[in-house]
Amino acid sequence: MVLRECRAVVVMVDKRQGHFASVLLRRIMGLKPDSASNASSRPVAWRVGWLYWCPLMSRYTGESMEPILKLDSARLLMRQWRDDDLPAFAAMCRDPQVMRYFPEPLSRLESAAMIGRLRGHFAELGFGFWALERKDTGEFIGFTGLHVVGFKAPFTPAVEIGWRLAREHWGLGFASEAAWTALGCGFERLKLDEIVSFTAVSNEPSQKVMQAIGMQYDESDDFDHPNLPDGHPLKPHVLYRISREQWLNTLKP
Repeated sequence: MVLRECRAVVVMVDKRQGHFASVLLRRIMGLKPDSASNASSRPVAWRVGWLYWCPLMSRYTGESMEPILKLDSARLLMRQWRDDDLPAFAAMCRDPQVMRYFPEPLSRLESAAMIGRLRGHFAELGFGFWALERKDTGEFIGFTGLHVVGFKAPFTPAVEIGWRLAREHWGLGFASEAAWTALGCGFERLKLDEIVSFTAVSNEPSQKVMQAIGMQYDESDDFDHPNLPDGHPLKPHVLYRISREQWLNTLKP
């Protein structure tokens, strides 16, 4: 599957109805939405500047891809997002420990907007970050999945694998279990040639997950995250990669 920058997606929280709307606005990534309409009539996400831009994946020529609505691992259901995920998701995203490698914890409204963006990615591309549910308890515990990288960098366009889990579910192997399942989906079903993952240099726990699923690190790929200001302690990032061939080698006995 080939990646290209072709359109941009912005996901907004509707001020009046409280639901999420995904609107295709521009064909050139990075352009701001048209400002002709009155700001007071715009959804909340516009008025506070929560815009999410995402380069889209080109489809196979002559084929349409069915949305991948769920995946299964031994202990986890990786499924579509539900409205009732918000309380647990918002609690996770305001936990300072969970968010210590992100610029700051999220408010409930910011968490709701993020769920909207994740739903929009699924609606447009057929895959994304799946909500994680424990099979034994039915609990929502976080997310894991595949996402088109939403900024420009030397390694983009690319698809990343990422995860975020609630603190009470750390240390049980759920992140690597779900990530391994998502990796298989990327190579087997999406036919990707390569999948990347990145995080702040200081985020050793996530780097251990990347290593556990067979991803490779090269110091020459280190980069500064373009969405963080100069001098920010989280700006320096590491990049891990895994190719289809490397993944196939991990399957050999």
